[in-house]
Amino acid sequence: MPSIITQNIEIVYALLGFLVVIMIYVLIKIKTSQKNTKEIHAYDEKEVVKDIYDEPTKEQKQQPIKEEHKQPEKKQEPKKETLHVNNPIPEPINKKSQNPYNPNSHIATVEVPLHDKIVKENFKEFSNLKILIAEDNVINQKVISGLLNESGIELVFASDGLETISILNNQNNFDLILMDAHMPNMDGFEATRKIRQNPKYANLPIIALSGDVSSDDVAKMYASGMDAHLEKPLKMDALYDILYAFTKKSDELDTQYGIEISGGDESFYKEILKEFYNDYKTAHRKILEFVENNQIKQADAYLLDIIGITANIGAHNVQKHAQALKQILQDKEEEKYQQSLHSFYNVYEKLINEIASYLEVKS
Repeated sequence: MPSIITQNIEIVYALLGFLVVIMIYVLIKIKTSQKNTKEIHAYDEKEVVKDIYDEPTKEQKQQPIKEEHKQPEKKQEPKKETLHVNNPIPEPINKKSQNPYNPNSHIATVEVPLHDKIVKENFKEFSNLKILIAEDNVINQKVISGLLNESGIELVFASDGLETISILNNQNNFDLILMDAHMPNMDGFEATRKIRQNPKYANLPIIALSGDVSSDDVAKMYASGMDAHLEKPLKMDALYDILYAFTKKSDELDTQYGIEISGGDESFYKEILKEFYNDYKTAHRKILEFVENNQIKQADAYLLDIIGITANIGAHNVQKHAQALKQILQDKEEEKYQQSLHSFYNVYEKLINEIASYLEVKS
């Protein structure tokens, strides 16, 4: 008996053929879809380029081109870059945040030139000095001693104000005093007031040492008669500046100018200086006496004499101080008498010493 498949073989072949056709159709559709997708992506990529460089159509070519009015472009200035410097250039070493000098001090000072960082070697410039140091703290004494021990400066230490005055009574050839403001027994303020009562020490610089440099404490230092102040802990640059300002000698005698005034004859110039030295070496003391005794007319006449003579010997600074004092006396500005008088006294003393050195005579 024949099977169902055999009986319907033609139908089976027909179904198989139909399935093959469907499969081929599906495969064709899939490939066509992939091809279209690739073309779309390719078009997208080309479109970007084509949109920018596409040629104009015939209609576009026929239309006149309208030029747009463009604003002239402003030239952009280059941006200023801000430098962030980690280590800025330091200020001059001896530039001070506050003035350490007493504005009412009559002791003349020399301007300190700009300098590099100070080292111990620099203090040898002051090898001829003798300094009295009033300091009760032993450690601070050792610090100062260690700083100046190779400089050639002679150091004498006192542990309080009483010992300071005692040393001065036995030795009076000091060039400068470093005075601790706060000491036992007698502090630096009281010691300075007592020292200033002695005319012998009128021109002796007294420099305060203190860890407290508040405005009130500094004002107290100046009121007691101190000429300047140094802050603790002591800094080498600050100490150097003080020593330079108060102990460097400015030339009061312009010998070259004096010789020119004397016709270029140095021997003749020395003769004039010798006469001046013999006749006027105590003129500053006489003027001091005149003023203290209220003999203003006598002081005025004597100053006029000094002004004329100092102009001829090359003592320009003394002449200037003498003129200033004469004017103050004439104007009767009594509140300025003392300061101007002490300034004149100080520079005149230096002049006499310089003349003595130049003439090689004992002052």
